[in-house]
Amino acid sequence: MTIMEHKGQKNVWRIQVTAPADPVTGKRHRPSEIFRGSIKAARKRETALKASIDTGEYVAGNTLLISDFIAQWFPGKQASVAATTASGYRRLIDSHILPELGSIPIQSITEVVPLV
Repeated sequence: MTIMEHKGQKNVWRIQVTAPADPVTGKRHRPSEIFRGSIKAARKRETALKASIDTGEYVAGNTLLISDFIAQWFPGKQASVAATTASGYRRLIDSHILPELGSIPIQSITEVVPLV
């Protein structure tokens, strides 16, 4: 874990922590963020960031698209449900989800808003 003064600005800090290597690529990941506030508050944020990584709540910014996620997820799901259920899922994915949401980065999804 590291806290550094950001570009010589007063009370602006770059917080960088070490996360486990990506299980798919094997690459080491060091999430960082810019924090404005006192050094004491930056240390608290550093601890919170590290805790969110340790508990699995932290989601790294990446460019994984919804279509890519579904391509990774569906084979496992298909194996765990009945053939007719998997066929229904595939039909819904291909006709509704991928055409509307497939090109959206999964990282950009922030909340579900109910339709009125």
